[in-house]
Amino acid sequence: MWCSEVKNKFLLTPQTTIIKNIVYEIIRECDKRNFVCEKKFVVFLVHLIALQFKDEFDCNEKLDRKSIEELISICLNHIIDLNETPMNITLKMQVFFIENSKSYEETINEYHENLSKKTNMLVKEIIESPAKDKDELLLMKKKIIVDIVLQTALGSPSNQEVSL
Repeated sequence: MWCSEVKNKFLLTPQTTIIKNIVYEIIRECDKRNFVCEKKFVVFLVHLIALQFKDEFDCNEKLDRKSIEELISICLNHIIDLNETPMNITLKMQVFFIENSKSYEETINEYHENLSKKTNMLVKEIIESPAKDKDELLLMKKKIIVDIVLQTALGSPSNQEVSL
């Protein structure tokens, strides 16, 4: 699952009003106990716990008050009682990564743009300088191979086996 999918499913828009209500209730409980927690982390945690107990909690259906209170207490236990455990730290890092990372498509597009910027001079040199003798033709061939290897990501152009 790519980051953009995770963002849409969990962090940016909780799908149901029941999840929103559970999140706000957890945040209120944390405030009552003078404990600061981020909304994005709480949303992420509620969804994870709901997935973990998917047989018990179906967030697409109407939950009874007992199930909601149980879900809230489990979440509060994770947030407050287990505040600095490795699991909570890992979950907070996952939320941070999901929120601050680019989508797969954005990363690929950025890579291609940077590569084009770096190879523009080489391509311009290949196009504008005609080869007059055998040595210049060989040099031109090497430049073309370097450009092809870089554009297709087939390896390092400095590697002799790749550039032959």
